[in-house]
Amino acid sequence: MDSIGFNPPSLSRAAARRLKSDHPLIRKRYLAILHQYAEADGTFNMFKYLENISPSEWTDEHTKCYNATEQTFKTHMETAERKCRKLHTGHHPFSAIFNKAKKTKFFWELVVKDILGLHVPKRKILKLKKALGIKNSKPPLHIAEKKRYKARKQYSIVKRHSQQL
Repeated sequence: MDSIGFNPPSLSRAAARRLKSDHPLIRKRYLAILHQYAEADGTFNMFKYLENISPSEWTDEHTKCYNATEQTFKTHMETAERKCRKLHTGHHPFSAIFNKAKKTKFFWELVVKDILGLHVPKRKILKLKKALGIKNSKPPLHIAEKKRYKARKQYSIVKRHSQQL
């Protein structure tokens, strides 16, 4: 009875098919976009309707509707993927430790450039200072360079071991 269409395969669920990201914000955005599109055209309601039909009541019209709904849902999944795809993400899985090391390194590089008199975005320094909980962002040059060196070392260690985090 499977080949006739009485017992169709289970419906596709909202999962990031080719979206290879462990970053929670990308997954959250993907699901939000997918739900937005699926609710706008009633795809979820159609899925609920088709799941509640018993095999004895299944007709050719239901099979056509099932195939069309599944195709629509796949289109929504591809659209959500395109909107969330991050190209060239560094090939490192997301972790809070890696993210903090990256931000710390970037912060101290900006501070050293600022002390040397180069143009740097002050707002970015303030945001990183607040996010990292750093109190003194205007140390003397030799101290800032030491902290930058330590931050670079820490970043390289965390980056090397990022696959294990």
